[in-house]
Amino acid sequence: LACSILIQLLRAHVSRLLASAELVGVFLFLFVTPMLIEVNPRFYDSYSHMGLVARTVYYGQFPLPFGLGGPNVTSNPYVSYPASFLFTANLILLSNLGYFDVMRYFPILEVGLSTIALFELSRAWNDSRVAYAAVLAYLATNWFAEFHYSPQAFALPLFAGLILALYEDSRGARGI
Repeated sequence: LACSILIQLLRAHVSRLLASAELVGVFLFLFVTPMLIEVNPRFYDSYSHMGLVARTVYYGQFPLPFGLGGPNVTSNPYVSYPASFLFTANLILLSNLGYFDVMRYFPILEVGLSTIALFELSRAWNDSRVAYAAVLAYLATNWFAEFHYSPQAFALPLFAGLILALYEDSRGARGI
């Protein structure tokens, strides 16, 4: 699929439908297949993060983990990213999803939203050929991202969406 996309990008005319379908295929292969094959989430810190969500659901408020205090309180992810835990607790309460379901399928949401925001930003700044190449490079080399439930991974698509919204707003303000 990746080679086919590269060949598409080297042509004079890029078929948007074919390139989009191939990018969706790469996304499904790289990020959805492991979640369908593996029964449980594979990263340990997903379980500790979801434990805080479970305590939030149980107590009805955001509990601070034991041992917080001292000068390094703000470097603790539990204090730095409370919105991700509160959002997930509300999602579980309102949708009746299980904790393991959220941990298992979270990467689809995270990578999907980040990819859409990247494509739209790339297309707004360049032509569609560059946008497809940017998404392909992101999907192929995205080894640094958080592919498990974590507050940092929760922030990535929100930040990308914020940049896209600010860019679109600035375009409208200039009358472009």
